[in-house]
Amino acid sequence: DRALVQQLLSVEHECRFGKLENVSHQRLRSERRLRRDVLVRGAIESPPLRRNTLRCGTMRAMFTTSAVLNALSLLLIMSTGVVRCSSLPAPGTPGTPVMPSTGLSASTSRSPLGALYEDSQALLRNALPMTDSTQDPSTLPTIPFLEVCRDFVRVQRVLGGPAMAKSADELEQNIRLCEEFIRCEEEGTCETLGDIFELETQRGIHGRGGILCDPSMACSILWIRRSIAIQITGISILLKSSQNDGGAPKRAAMDAYRQELMPYHYRGLRVVWTLGIQATCNKPRKQYLEGFKSGTEAETLLLMRSIADLWQPLINGLMVMQAAYDFEDDRKWGLRGASTADHGGHGGVEE
Repeated sequence: DRALVQQLLSVEHECRFGKLENVSHQRLRSERRLRRDVLVRGAIESPPLRRNTLRCGTMRAMFTTSAVLNALSLLLIMSTGVVRCSSLPAPGTPGTPVMPSTGLSASTSRSPLGALYEDSQALLRNALPMTDSTQDPSTLPTIPFLEVCRDFVRVQRVLGGPAMAKSADELEQNIRLCEEFIRCEEEGTCETLGDIFELETQRGIHGRGGILCDPSMACSILWIRRSIAIQITGISILLKSSQNDGGAPKRAAMDAYRQELMPYHYRGLRVVWTLGIQATCNKPRKQYLEGFKSGTEAETLLLMRSIADLWQPLINGLMVMQAAYDFEDDRKWGLRGASTADHGGHGGVEE
């Protein structure tokens, strides 16, 4: 590890002083492999950590000195711009995809919920159906997919409250971790979600029985899916409520949590999530919908229904694909980390 860190620091020093302006393609490939080795080695050799109270994601703290140096060196090299990741072009630049006509008013389309709908429609317009209720996610472009996932973060932040803010932080951390891994890979190897699953399968970094290496791209995508699924399920339940049902938001959020995340939480996390939902989603139905700032109540409900219709088939498809690759990690998490007891291990997390 120390040798890797010294090499990384040396490259960062050269980059900072402009000595790599004419770096060869072979050297770039070498440095990508080196950074990837640091990430993978840190994931394998770092000791397990405690997750904080609302943790449902995949970021792991690294406690050893060498692991901290690895992480700092990686961030320094990324900041120099030697390896750049392709991303969505800025609005108005050549090559920007033209959004289809959605019929939304200008104020509604600028809201976080309206932006999520429009971006989702642009991303999923060419998705291939697997069945009537399932879409094939393997051909989805990775970077645009992660960008749309960030729209879910913005929607959560608009609602406010400590529970929503913490949940949004966890989702955003998983998105960033996945992007960091992609930057360290050879260009063209992570273009689609299917490419990522094939890449990590070939490397053999995951355990049997769905035990995923953490951190990894597959683990990040798993928790991104679960974070989005709880929002889509909550929306679908809320849409079935009546206009005069003031307690519908809290009930929809709790039912969604029980269905999507509670099976993976021990008692401690269940208590924390329950209290957070009760504190955040205790507004009457009308006031809760106004919090989305997406126009009238009818416009907000129409947007929510459209988003649920777009994303539910994709979530179903991700579940099918992750199960096919044995990437559905069903370990339970507690306030002190993950349990291996469900997979025949000797340990567990006592709550």
